[in-house]
Amino acid sequence: MFGNKITAWFLVLFWLAVIFFLSTRPAFVVSSQTTLDTIAHIIAHLTEYGILAVFVFNLISFYMTSLLKISALAGAASFLYALSDEWHQSFVPTRQASIADLISDAVGIILALFLIYYLLPSLKTSQND
Repeated sequence: MFGNKITAWFLVLFWLAVIFFLSTRPAFVVSSQTTLDTIAHIIAHLTEYGILAVFVFNLISFYMTSLLKISALAGAASFLYALSDEWHQSFVPTRQASIADLISDAVGIILALFLIYYLLPSLKTSQND
């Protein structure tokens, strides 16, 4: 997809560290309105794990060629990290593990991989023209 193996590894490890760091911080409140705060948190989780899935997909694409296998492995690895992140948050004061957060993470992963899976073949075709 982009970069080289070293860049791909760096991006994945860097993003894992960002997620871990954010999980150690106190929970943030975006708005005093519960609905807006909930929407902001959902968008944050979708984005955070969507980016992770893209970076993991990119890394795995240096080692495999099957888009379906790369997508499945990237999705599984990203979701396992989401599980470990929720477990980690259960030990952080002011934070808690949340099934809702895990669902948001999973949806972000799926959306990102869905877009890559269906857009990447057309991108490769248009680059060859």
